[in-house]
Amino acid sequence: MFGKKKQNSDNNETMSSFSGNQFYYDFAYALVKKSNLLTGEEVADQDYAKSLAEEVEKGMALMIMNELKIDSIDVYAKLVQEKSTPEDFFIFLKDNIEDFEGKRDKFFEDFAYGFMNRTAKMREALK
Repeated sequence: MFGKKKQNSDNNETMSSFSGNQFYYDFAYALVKKSNLLTGEEVADQDYAKSLAEEVEKGMALMIMNELKIDSIDVYAKLVQEKSTPEDFFIFLKDNIEDFEGKRDKFFEDFAYGFMNRTAKMREALK
């Protein structure tokens, strides 16, 4: 909803049953792939990426709600209710959150770092 949409060439048809945002799914799938967590079982890999995408989306929503001023929350809720376009959300967030793009980028970097770090720690613990 708040990022640039990328087409994942390895995973073109995986979103058909995912109700969330394609960007979050692509981001999550890339993390799973980079972490070498793909099992080769398409359904299991897609389910894991979908679950991780939901976690990313919830984290982004929490960051946004934390950054918005009280009077902006009602407008944000209206945009959600009306199922506004990603462009409308982006414009609203850019206008209502100081340095939104920087905070968004930091959120994704921190999430990716945390995921990769947890994955490495789990691998080390399993040795």
